[in-house]
Amino acid sequence: MVERLNGRKILLRGNHDFKIGVNTWKEIGFLEVYKKKIILDNLLLTHAPTEEVKENQVNVFGHIHDKPLDRKFDKKNHVCVSCDVVDYTPVSIENIKLLNDN
Repeated sequence: MVERLNGRKILLRGNHDFKIGVNTWKEIGFLEVYKKKIILDNLLLTHAPTEEVKENQVNVFGHIHDKPLDRKFDKKNHVCVSCDVVDYTPVSIENIKLLNDN
């Protein structure tokens, strides 16, 4: 199914994604597979929200789904893109940057 989706698929593994190995994920259709985080320009992509966000950086995550963000995290530099929050629709990097600008 993954191979039928448009675009390049990169997996940032979450708490349920370690049951199978990296090679299997790639056979399924993911181009790259990461364990902990991906840094892309000013975006820090993680599975769960993190406090390791540097100044002028935005943490993009999904683990909490539609639950409220814990008070210890600053909403200005944390964006949840869990499938149930974004209506199962892909979110572009450009839109994430726009969300953060508001």
